Amino acid sequence: MPAKTLHPPWSSDVVQAIADVLASTDWPGLTNTEITRLLAMLRIPDVEAPNKRTRLWAALLNKQHVDQASNCIIRFIAEAMAPGRYLQEQRRFYALRDGLSEALSLVGMQVNDQGKVARVEARATTLDEVARLAGRLRTELVRRGVHPEVLRYCEEELLRKSLFHAVFGV
Repeated sequence: MPAKTLHPPWSSDVVQAIADVLASTDWPGLTNTEITRLLAMLRIPDVEAPNKRTRLWAALLNKQHVDQASNCIIRFIAEAMAPGRYLQEQRRFYALRDGLSEALSLVGMQVNDQGKVARVEARATTLDEVARLAGRLRTELVRRGVHPEVLRYCEEELLRKSLFHAVFGV
């Protein structure tokens, strides 16, 4: 049996960005029940916290500290992003994937179409690089200060990354 690859620990801010996406209180964030189920399934000790983002951040960070590796976070993301969970909610899968890929670009990774965490060639070190590497039109529009109503109106097109449809509304 081959030795298990240990991925180096990630900084607290990257883990926080991941928790902010997955445990967002708004759509497409995971519910408390989904988080509880995933933590238990992966044997990651749960923690008490004032909100689900802080709860997920602390649980993942604690487990990473004990393991001295980010593998637990990678496993959590892969399980949370299993395509079978989103058969009836494909837009939610794409929204979570895009948000996670932004955070993961800081450690040279992304979430692929299979919901797995995969390495990418480059690692982002600036917010401009995050937008470029994550390939996310929404990130660039937010960075440029586009009005929130424009983003809300074009949500579906932005999720599909269709610039033509987002701009012309056809």
